[in-house]
Amino acid sequence: MTESHSAGGNRPSWKRDFYCGAVIAAFSVINIVYAWVTRPTSSAARKTTFLAKTEVWLIFWMLALLVLAAALMRRAWRNRDTAAGKARVNIIWGPLVVVTTVLMGLYFLGMSYVGFNVATFLFLFSTMLLFSWGMDKLTAETWKRESVKLAAISLAFSAGIYVLFAVVLRQMLPRGWLF
Repeated sequence: MTESHSAGGNRPSWKRDFYCGAVIAAFSVINIVYAWVTRPTSSAARKTTFLAKTEVWLIFWMLALLVLAAALMRRAWRNRDTAAGKARVNIIWGPLVVVTTVLMGLYFLGMSYVGFNVATFLFLFSTMLLFSWGMDKLTAETWKRESVKLAAISLAFSAGIYVLFAVVLRQMLPRGWLF
């Protein structure tokens, strides 16, 4: 990544890892609470097999992410007085990471309004566009061609995910007012 896209500055690696673990842990806890609070309450949803419920899988994966975040924080804390822990590294929360995190939050929030298909397409397209720019693969000359290519890839992945979950696995995906 070029200097123009990096955050600059540095800090000890143990602090970077500890803060990163704390943010991931907070994200996991927020999503666990969200999945618990927004779970379906209809009688048909309650009769669904336990493992077929979407919120169960979200809670499962967020718990796994929470465990990994705790392990990262524990390792960082234990390494704070070692040479590896004191090594200076670039700050992890640069502009690309912050924008990606915001896009992810908008994706999760927007899914209930515009539906899974539209939200997934927009998230994939905007994230790939952002990282193409961040890796200096997107220039004024290649903007149109790359945008069309990334839109096609995003559409293909969104459709593939829909077919896998909605058609093959028969799982209900979030619906919004659009789809």
